[in-house]
Amino acid sequence: MARRPGSRSWWQTALLAGVPFGVVMGLFSGWQRGVGWPGAVVGGVVGAVLFGAAMATALGRQQRRVLTGTGDLTREELRTVLRATRRGPAPADPRLGQAVRALAQRQHAEQLRARRVGLVVFPVMVVAYVALALTASPWWWLAAAGALALVVLTLTAPARSRRRLAALGAGAGPVEG
Repeated sequence: MARRPGSRSWWQTALLAGVPFGVVMGLFSGWQRGVGWPGAVVGGVVGAVLFGAAMATALGRQQRRVLTGTGDLTREELRTVLRATRRGPAPADPRLGQAVRALAQRQHAEQLRARRVGLVVFPVMVVAYVALALTASPWWWLAAAGALALVVLTLTAPARSRRRLAALGAGAGPVEG
């Protein structure tokens, strides 16, 4: 089955997400828990496989939801629509312009959907990492900072996509999709 432009295969996504996670997991396992390097390697590999598989599955579902309705576009048209959705401007072709606005609206809806979960999960992570930094090791402040960055990103992403929608849809009525 041919992949959509700009998309990665399940395996590529799993590797891109899992390998960095596995490396960090292995380092933390070996250093923090003192399990030794064989245990750290096993922990890193298991973490990489599980995290990579979970992320590839979740991101694949998200991409399919966002790209719903773009099936009638050619590969080149979809590439144009994706590029315009990211950085504009909307194409002159009214059909592609409508596809850009519809895709941008689906991306915005997906951000709002993810925001509900993110605003629960990421602050809990911040609190947990701060507690660990205060009780276990100061290195947990790095994890707390990363989780706090995710909170900020979760809060700001919908406003950015709303501005993008306004720029793309100037003078055009709402597009359902």
